Amino acid sequence: MISLEPIEYDVDGVSVYATHAFSRLFLRVWASQSEYDFHNPAGSGFDQNLRDHTYTALGVRAQYALTPTLSLIGQVVSDSRENDIVGVSPDSDGVSYMVGAAFEVSRLLRGEITVGQFERDYEPTPAYPNIGEVSGTALSGRLSWFVTPLTTVTFTGARDMQDSGYESPYLNSAYSARVDHELLRNVILTAGVRTATLDFEEIDRDDEALTFDVGARYLMNRRVSFDAAYIRNEVESSGVSAYRTFDENRLRFGVRIAL
Repeated sequence: MISLEPIEYDVDGVSVYATHAFSRLFLRVWASQSEYDFHNPAGSGFDQNLRDHTYTALGVRAQYALTPTLSLIGQVVSDSRENDIVGVSPDSDGVSYMVGAAFEVSRLLRGEITVGQFERDYEPTPAYPNIGEVSGTALSGRLSWFVTPLTTVTFTGARDMQDSGYESPYLNSAYSARVDHELLRNVILTAGVRTATLDFEEIDRDDEALTFDVGARYLMNRRVSFDAAYIRNEVESSGVSAYRTFDENRLRFGVRIAL
């Protein structure tokens, strides 16, 4: 049974990182852990507590500057997903290896691209007894175009394996474009579009998602800022195990405080 109400959940997380520069070599090491606690809405026929899980990640990144405008990148990230209730969704351990380069073509163009391999090992469950190990090519890229001193256009792309939480995992391919414009020294306008394709393993399901957003950020001072945004999601699901096709409209308001 599909819930007609939005699913609420709490996230408790902690993360730490350390960075150090050795002449031309820059190192970054980080670790994080997040605990997800889902709540059951009224009228839902599915126990959302089955989605409760803990996600842990550990990563290291090295960047070596060949020239002032070109650097080589190497990165390894290891992560694990452990469900609170055993045997419902598959627990998994994963690792990704990425190599690439960061570059600055001119004062107007700056970017980074990495390519590598992802591997995830899933613990079989009664619902997914043959899932086993999933691997493939991982991609990540980012390009910033400084159109004017006040306007920046950013393009991003990524391909990796992700867990859905209560369905089988899926291969996620996402691309986006975003514009940031400094209307005033303390007012920043933003707009973006993002498209994603979700190709599920073990089941016949493919999702297509398209997201638009517009927003603004007001910097009251160096420590406090306010932001607001309108977000529209359009999701189309197909296949024998398709979930549902829907449109979503959201308004978001936030406050950021820097200590």
